[in-house]
Amino acid sequence: MDDQQSRRQLLKPDQAEREAKPSTRTIPKNDTTAKNTTTVSTVNTPPAAEVMKPTDVAKTPSGFLAGLIFGLGSKVTDMDVKAPQLDQEFICGWGAAFINITSTFPINKAIFRQQLQGISGYQAMQQLSSEGLRHLYRGLLPPLLQKTTTVSIMFGSYQNFRVRIDNFFPGVPQPVNHAVAAIMAGTLEATLAPFERIQTLLQNQTYQKRFNNTWHAGKELWAFGLREYYRGLTPILMRNGPSNVVFFLGREYLSEHTPDFEKGPSRLAKDFICGACLGAVISTFFFPLNVVKTRMQSQVGGPFNSVWKSFQVVWAERDRSLKSLFRGYHLNYTRSFISWGIINASYEYLMQLFHRAKTTGLLQAPHMQEQVSVAQQELATPEHVHWKKK
Repeated sequence: MDDQQSRRQLLKPDQAEREAKPSTRTIPKNDTTAKNTTTVSTVNTPPAAEVMKPTDVAKTPSGFLAGLIFGLGSKVTDMDVKAPQLDQEFICGWGAAFINITSTFPINKAIFRQQLQGISGYQAMQQLSSEGLRHLYRGLLPPLLQKTTTVSIMFGSYQNFRVRIDNFFPGVPQPVNHAVAAIMAGTLEATLAPFERIQTLLQNQTYQKRFNNTWHAGKELWAFGLREYYRGLTPILMRNGPSNVVFFLGREYLSEHTPDFEKGPSRLAKDFICGACLGAVISTFFFPLNVVKTRMQSQVGGPFNSVWKSFQVVWAERDRSLKSLFRGYHLNYTRSFISWGIINASYEYLMQLFHRAKTTGLLQAPHMQEQVSVAQQELATPEHVHWKKK
């Protein structure tokens, strides 16, 4: 109170008088709401601070970027307090890739020999047979680590990017938003290129005596610097983004325009065929790019050639023959047909298991159930102020 009086003394007399008196508003006589002139006193109160809801924060540019990077505001529900949920897309993608790699690794190794040496499928199988069972699964760990992680990122990040981009750009056609999300997911996958690099070296017959295992190869590459781990990154980026666009948009299209089976063998067969056909088409289309990538990554040390220069080297080595450039494609699309059929069917099956476990409460821990019940009781009280998703 003393501070307020001292402040008024410093002001001019007319300013102090206006500040001390409440503001008045006169209602005219001809106003239908009052017959006589009435003076209404109002209190000069500061406007209440505007509170931004979580949904509004997520729609700002900073909130959108934070959501993409840190996963903020990905799911807005009618409950402020809710039980934590597992990111089943990441987990199911990891499990699907694990099933696929352990099943198709020998075929993949034979295809690699064809791409690198330009030999026939029969010759590649003869090489693997002569090396024995001990070397058949040599180099399994890098693709197992790389593929399980990349497929997990591929499915999980695509779903997260897709939801956020759709929410932030509702006016843009969904296929465009989904294509952008697929490219972003493919770019994120490329950060794991060192796994693919080490896998190439371990599967190369030239380096069988030089590198003992995955860890030894990784340690040896460190002597050449960090850049050596990412040799061949450019063709990986050129492959990942477009192939993800074709896979996810084609997967959504086939899912909408094929018979809908809720569960059972028919659903499993449908998912397998959709994934298999898409995988075979994508792998065949990008086969020459994978040949160039394999050629670039089979080198240890030395200059870093561009994609075009590496393609010219491969083109000369294959006698400038398109047939020789595509040598091994039949095994490649067969392997991709089986691999992506297994991945897509396994992913959808694992997602069904997660959904079934959630509906039955198997994935809900006791402390999560307690949080949900407390939140529901608070929502039942009239004093509880709650934001609802519009």
